[in-house]
Amino acid sequence: MSATRKLPARLETDPAKALELLVGLPEVNVLGIFVDKAHTELHVEARTETAGCPECGVVARFKGFREVLLTDLPAFAKPTRLHWHKRRFSCVEAACPKGHVTEEDRRIAPPRMKLTDRAGRAATKEVGFHGRTVNEVATSFGCDWHTLNDAVMAYGRALVDAPGRFGEVEAIGLDEVAFVRVSTVT
Repeated sequence: MSATRKLPARLETDPAKALELLVGLPEVNVLGIFVDKAHTELHVEARTETAGCPECGVVARFKGFREVLLTDLPAFAKPTRLHWHKRRFSCVEAACPKGHVTEEDRRIAPPRMKLTDRAGRAATKEVGFHGRTVNEVATSFGCDWHTLNDAVMAYGRALVDAPGRFGEVEAIGLDEVAFVRVSTVT
């Protein structure tokens, strides 16, 4: 019997890379994970190069981290909280009106949203396509109704406003029962 395993070449064998693939977020470093009976807690940071000030373009000075707590897709059949450790920078250009900058990555979460991007999209699909109530989805995600509804409204608005949402009208139908209904209201 052979002492070595024969694994398919397509398998990721680096444990850190395998965890990143399981997490499924683009270009993040997984800092840690905690799982208990009630919830999953995931800590990540974005992989970024030296940041430039979005106002003036000067290379900014690293200032520290700010932890942002987001609701993510349920993992291991439990509500999941994503702790995004955002980098903070200060602009070294004295004339710049921006001053301080906190990193943003819309692939992780849109600014000021309390759900991750993927959780917002999944919640919108659950409510809009599968017909689940906002409260029902919020309960499964482990967040409150307002948090989930804000995401569904933001992501859903883009879907409703999409110009190609409906095809060309080919026929108009009439409900013959309603058309001939006699009403007692004058």
